[in-house]
Amino acid sequence: MKGYQLLIALVFCAVAGLIGQTGRDAYRQAYDVWQQAQANLERDAGTGGSAQVAQADRSAAAAESFEALYCRTFPRVYGYVASLLRDRGAAEDVTAQAFERAYRKRNSFRSKRGSREAWLFGIARNAALDELRKR
Repeated sequence: MKGYQLLIALVFCAVAGLIGQTGRDAYRQAYDVWQQAQANLERDAGTGGSAQVAQADRSAAAAESFEALYCRTFPRVYGYVASLLRDRGAAEDVTAQAFERAYRKRNSFRSKRGSREAWLFGIARNAALDELRKR
């Protein structure tokens, strides 16, 4: 499993929470999927050289950091996007897009320019504005 599978687990977590599963159950299921992905990364890294192991360690640390950011900010990002769009269904889609963009661009974050939360909210705002332009 690769990093994108962590993203799938995080989106699953969000969707499960939105369709009525309790937050603890949804987060637990997503965490289980994430742990499986991490175990597969470690297994795959064990078959290569030390450079691959180091890369897998960095990827796992980055994924864990992104998971913490996701769990901490998802409700606020969703609320912000929903207030901009005034449509809950579209807000769910745009919030998922925002987290996907943030995950793909996580290496472009620069701490000198602000906090991770501010960076994420900027991505969410831009995704919401893209959606409004489509209408």
